Amino acid sequence: MRGRRQAPVSVLVIHIEAVFFQCARALLRSRLWDVESQRPRSELPSNGEILAALSRNAIDGAAYDRELPERLRTTLY
Repeated sequence: MRGRRQAPVSVLVIHIEAVFFQCARALLRSRLWDVESQRPRSELPSNGEILAALSRNAIDGAAYDRELPERLRTTLY
């Protein structure tokens, strides 16, 4: 459970008792891997924009996005 010699603060253990697969045709109909149906990343909101919208701007989305690379580098593991 260690990453970069640092122990995690908490660990979640999941025990799976059963797995049910969706109909294979539904996956095909979704066109999930069809390049023509995909939208460019630039058209999608950033993590910060989503958090700002969900928090009714209690979270500064632009600051969140700006600080994210450093936060991931220093706190992900």
